[in-house]
Amino acid sequence: MRKLTLQQINPLVRGANYASMKPLSFGPRINYGYQLFYVFHGNGAGRINENNFDLRPGLIAIYGPGDIHEFKSYGHETMIFATIYFSWEKVDAKRMSTTNQNVTQLSKDYWDLSDPKVSIDGFQSIPFVLEIPVKERLKLEILLRDTGNSFRQSEDSLLHLKHKSALLGIIYELMKFKRDASGHLEHHIIRRFREYVKKHQAEELKRGNVSRFLGISESYLTALLRKELNTNFTAYLTAIRMQKAMELLQYSNLSVKEIAVSVGFRDYNYFVARFRQLHAKPPGTFR
Repeated sequence: MRKLTLQQINPLVRGANYASMKPLSFGPRINYGYQLFYVFHGNGAGRINENNFDLRPGLIAIYGPGDIHEFKSYGHETMIFATIYFSWEKVDAKRMSTTNQNVTQLSKDYWDLSDPKVSIDGFQSIPFVLEIPVKERLKLEILLRDTGNSFRQSEDSLLHLKHKSALLGIIYELMKFKRDASGHLEHHIIRRFREYVKKHQAEELKRGNVSRFLGISESYLTALLRKELNTNFTAYLTAIRMQKAMELLQYSNLSVKEIAVSVGFRDYNYFVARFRQLHAKPPGTFR
């Protein structure tokens, strides 16, 4: 995989579209280059490789060579969307000939014609899916709509410059928000995982139940937690419960036993042992 810094990227927009479909049926297929997909209006279901997710306004996805993707609207609902097909760097004529082409399965010569896989320093690993907050959508939607409406297969250098500028603007907007502490864009499933665990931490959470709620397999959740948070399900859940326990020890009048139960520990002795292990003192002394 080729690694690029933000200063090294020189994106080339090879195709763009702003359209509506009723119903939307997109894929399954695999592109030769990179593609951005954004939902303006409508609801449906999407899939990139093993990642299944809901389509709804404000959702944006970026995927690349080798990533099988599929998007469908629910029933006969109209979906308004934008796509940008691009390369992170200038490509040779052989690869350029595959503009807007795709395949349904990988063939022997696919990788000879596809873009090289890249990772961008400081940018989320591709593929990824994000839900853009309402207040952050306006600039993105202006750039996406204008690019999709104005794109033509043309040698007009000013038009190519305009599209490149728009794509760089979109990348900039994506990097301004939705960052975690390490500076990377947060995967939308990880965000939903965090929210779900925080809301249900007092319950008897199991990895299988949480995976089903998220619409993914247990193995995929395990891989995401390892990749995005460098942890596992049990360790993350324990850390969240301990954090809440520390808050209650400091700011509530609940007994230590009541706190243990309220944050999800059914075994009081286990709670005390884990607390001592993490903080070098039992919860009573900590209080």
